[in-house]
Amino acid sequence: MCTFCLPMRITTIKDIAEELGVHHSTVSRALAGNSRISEATRTKVLEVAERLGYRSHPLLSALGSYRRNATPGEGSTTIAYITNWPGGKASGYNWGQGEYFPAAAEQAERMGYRLQEFSLTLNDMTPGRLSQLLQARGVPGVIIQDSPYTRSEDLEGFDFNAFACAVIGYSFKASDLPRVVHSPFASIQTALKKIADRGFRRPVLLLDAWQDERVDHQWHDGFIPECQRLGMSGHFLLLRQREDLKGQVDEILDQYQPDLVITYANNDILKAVDAYYQKSDDATPPFALLNMGSTPDHPYGINQHLDVVGRKAVDVVVSQLLRRERGRLHEPVVIQVVGTWKGA
Repeated sequence: MCTFCLPMRITTIKDIAEELGVHHSTVSRALAGNSRISEATRTKVLEVAERLGYRSHPLLSALGSYRRNATPGEGSTTIAYITNWPGGKASGYNWGQGEYFPAAAEQAERMGYRLQEFSLTLNDMTPGRLSQLLQARGVPGVIIQDSPYTRSEDLEGFDFNAFACAVIGYSFKASDLPRVVHSPFASIQTALKKIADRGFRRPVLLLDAWQDERVDHQWHDGFIPECQRLGMSGHFLLLRQREDLKGQVDEILDQYQPDLVITYANNDILKAVDAYYQKSDDATPPFALLNMGSTPDHPYGINQHLDVVGRKAVDVVVSQLLRRERGRLHEPVVIQVVGTWKGA
């Protein structure tokens, strides 16, 4: 066999121990930064480890971390899924929860954990009380789930530093906690490319104002430049009041005469658009795109992959647990999941 084809031998902790004439447990503790090991011994261990080319195996390190930090009781393998829907609505209450929670629960189980939902709107629950409850149960990680009702002040008093944390969505503003989100910016650009290929040139993106504001104006920032790049005369319009919705939609369609109306998870707007084009037998209705994904009667749209968002949130929490990390971060981390086109 060729010498160059021989597998390279991996340096182990026992090799370092033999070189120094100490027990391998001493080397292990020194590499882990155990305070019981003197600084002089730790320095010698690190010097020999570097000289011998020692590298820790990531999977074994993760396993060791789990064994060191696991505590007795069911809570130690529980990840809390914190919601803030009025009346303590269950995780399937709104369209996002129908995808976030089941996928997150499945991913947690796959990784040896259990996802349990806790509501901030039931039984006079407060953030401080919930934090104490979770710590008393030994729960090591939390996921704050997105809802339009979740504000930063709604979690004031919650001790994030006691947990490995992740936030789903945009409503709860906390830049020092890892966040997993769908990317409206990328999704609207993907949609525009697809509809341009189909010959549409005068799209209107019609949203309630809060829908753009809560995602830091990503619908606007993706729509306008992409329309310009594709040579479309697109218009971005926001509805700032719910009164006389049909009248507002009629006025917009009269003024802009779009060949395509795009909206986002808003059945009221879609009904108003349908009603407008049903007034005349000669009118050709535009193509209505729901950015939340396709519907049975309209099989086109953007799949936001909210199930992926849920799974990634669990991944973020578990990775922190394996690294023995807790609490707020020094640098903001945002993971964006990009939507894909659904339909022919």
